[in-house]
Amino acid sequence: MTHPPLKTWLPETAPRAVILALHSFGDYSAAFEHVGPWFAARGYALYTWDQRGFGAHDNAGEWPGGEVLEQDLLRVINTVRERHNGPLFVLGESLGGAVAINVAARNPEADIDGLLLLAPAVREGIRLRYGWNLAINTAALFRPGHLLEVERRADDPRFRPASAQRLANDPHVLREVRMDAYQGLIRYADRASDIAPALRQPVLLMYGGEDN
Repeated sequence: MTHPPLKTWLPETAPRAVILALHSFGDYSAAFEHVGPWFAARGYALYTWDQRGFGAHDNAGEWPGGEVLEQDLLRVINTVRERHNGPLFVLGESLGGAVAINVAARNPEADIDGLLLLAPAVREGIRLRYGWNLAINTAALFRPGHLLEVERRADDPRFRPASAQRLANDPHVLREVRMDAYQGLIRYADRASDIAPALRQPVLLMYGGEDN
């Protein structure tokens, strides 16, 4: 299996470093179209792709399994390492952050120089965490195809105006989530939480000021 098609933004000269960007649950590679040129103009190469189960993939909306997402990232790392020999960082938002954590912690040979985690999907410190897990697991067992609506408002004040409009209007952004896919996300976030203490790379961790 090859990795998904890559979107790239490259500087005019050899990059100072390479950033592999992983989008959040429900989103896809368009999430980085506004920052790709910004990084390239400052000498950094940025690569991104639609993670399986999202964007243009035929199975969009179905949980692909964390191992599949991790193998795609490892394949991209190998491809990019053949092109660039400088520092390599993995940027992950939400689900993408969980993928970055799992790959970096479990694959020290992957030669990742650092992580940029934007509100990563982890669940440490959540009250009644395992009670919620029981409820989600029960719902997924009996109604795996039940659809949960995701509110997408073009005027959502939590996002930049352009981002809010894209999330509300882009047909490749998920607006309904299957219960079994949500269960997959929660289980995977638990896995990232459990393995995070094993990270040895430098990490930049960023959360919104009102993210609770």
